[in-house]
Amino acid sequence: MRRLCVLLSVGLIIGLLTAGTVLAETAVVTKPWTRVRRSPSEKAGAVVIVYANDTLTVLSSSGGWVKVRTPNKTEGWVAASDIASGVGPSMSSGSKPGTPEGRQAGGRTVRDAGI
Repeated sequence: MRRLCVLLSVGLIIGLLTAGTVLAETAVVTKPWTRVRRSPSEKAGAVVIVYANDTLTVLSSSGGWVKVRTPNKTEGWVAASDIASGVGPSMSSGSKPGTPEGRQAGGRTVRDAGI
């Protein structure tokens, strides 16, 4: 009887811990590269650059823009036309072909926010 109570208690604790778990919606970058911007505007400064097949977590959307979180936990806005819903490989670090001069791949912070 005591063993049954312990098992039920453990099951209850596990159930409570996982009850709030929700699968996040993801999107994959479809352009060779795109800017993650501070606000939903072409004029907004870039906070990071992401690359083709990078996977982003979708937070919200508004008027042709999607608020996303990169695997590096950076949040910002990308044009909806630059991404597609779905799951893709996670972001990697290091240079990738076709990156803008002086920029780093893998969602690293952009030094020159005025790109």
